[in-house]
Amino acid sequence: MMYSTNTIHVVLSPGESLHAATSAFRQFGDVSSLELLPGDVLMASVVFFDVRAAAQALETLGFAVAQPAPQTGSRIALMKADSHLKADDIGNVSNVFVDATSSEGTFAVEFYDIRDALRAKELAEEEETLPEDHSEKALKVIGAPPGLESFSTCSEPQPVPVYVIPSAAALPAAVVAPATVVKASAPAPVAQPAAPPPQDLQPAHFTVRITGIPNPLLSHPCFEAILQQAGLLSATIHFKTELGQREQQSGDALVTFLSCAMAQQCISHFLGRQWNTSGGEVSAWLEPTDSAAPGEWGSPGTAATEDEVRKRCDSSNTAASTATGPGSDAEEEREADAPRTR
Repeated sequence: MMYSTNTIHVVLSPGESLHAATSAFRQFGDVSSLELLPGDVLMASVVFFDVRAAAQALETLGFAVAQPAPQTGSRIALMKADSHLKADDIGNVSNVFVDATSSEGTFAVEFYDIRDALRAKELAEEEETLPEDHSEKALKVIGAPPGLESFSTCSEPQPVPVYVIPSAAALPAAVVAPATVVKASAPAPVAQPAAPPPQDLQPAHFTVRITGIPNPLLSHPCFEAILQQAGLLSATIHFKTELGQREQQSGDALVTFLSCAMAQQCISHFLGRQWNTSGGEVSAWLEPTDSAAPGEWGSPGTAATEDEVRKRCDSSNTAASTATGPGSDAEEEREADAPRTR
């Protein structure tokens, strides 16, 4: 049963402090105040902000311990029919009555919470102080900020897309330079293509190659679980696994990140690990960009070299983060054929 009051009188336990009683009543809702009542019986007047909290406290404690008391504070706000209420405030309205004493079409709006009623009163007072017309008429009454009087009626320029050269149509008329007179014999200027975005603003990705992982762990669900346990799955944009030959019993995995820091964290996590008693350790290093997620970011001829990928990472990181993979057979042959100096 809902009572239209936010105040109850409660019998307290002998020796119970006001602080402990207040903490106990807060389980029903926010408490506005708690005061001791005079008399031989230890009783307190508990005032909640919301009448629903008081009703719940009465239902839980029972009439042998708690009794409803007169309302404390006003839950009613007089508002006009065109007043603007937020969606959250509408859900806190208990009842609406027509104000028969007013000829301006106002309503008496009753809220559950006295705080909502206070906010509604403040909103009604603010709307009364504002002019009815909020367009040019309101601007004339309030006035433009100092120094911007000439721009008070100008429309704001539309935002210009990134990497697009703004044309005169996208700028205010006040800032467009006057057109210069061109001779009839002069050829029409050819529009130049928009400049491409700077190289350092193009997307980059970083790929880590992990070798020495047992073949049974290289299935897609199993390796995905390994990345999740390592805290790397949420930052991974792509990964693939490569099973090793039967005599090797271990294979590789390629994991691609957008963040260089996450790539370094992946290397630090896997480097030197052992999954079995064979003594083989896992190796991990940074791969060239074109070895991960083909077609994800770059276009033909734009793949970065391995040295360029490493330069993107901070050179002050750990030695594990700068570990490189084994060289190719062609590089070993070139080193063997190179002349040696004593």
